[in-house]
Amino acid sequence: MSKAWAGAVALALVACASASGNRGSGAPPTGNVITAKQISKIEANNAAEIVERLHPNWLRGRGAASIAGGVDLPVVYIDDTRQGGIEQLGRISARIIQEIRFVPGTDASVRYGLGHGGGVILVVTRTPGVQDAAAPPALR
Repeated sequence: MSKAWAGAVALALVACASASGNRGSGAPPTGNVITAKQISKIEANNAAEIVERLHPNWLRGRGAASIAGGVDLPVVYIDDTRQGGIEQLGRISARIIQEIRFVPGTDASVRYGLGHGGGVILVVTRTPGVQDAAAPPALR
């Protein structure tokens, strides 16, 4: 095997390994998660305020929804239960949130089915009785 060919193979393997990121773990990239620790550092009453302050880009539409025009907006889920559009974020108290994840459209369509081209904003709530060290005492 020539050194040039071996180098090309090694480079390809490194590129493939780095491109896979943490997909194997099932977790989205860190840039797609708002943690309890991040939430505890801001003043917010609800999920809408949290997302607006920390990841406002999650609230924008992505791509064309149809040939007629328009865009796909994210769909809101709480603990994997569909709630509706992004206006639902204002109804979710910041006190019950463990984390908020953005699932991009392609991944959301695989996980939740058609109609998720704009992605999913997944709110994960705290488990009752489980204290989170990152949460301020007032929210425990």
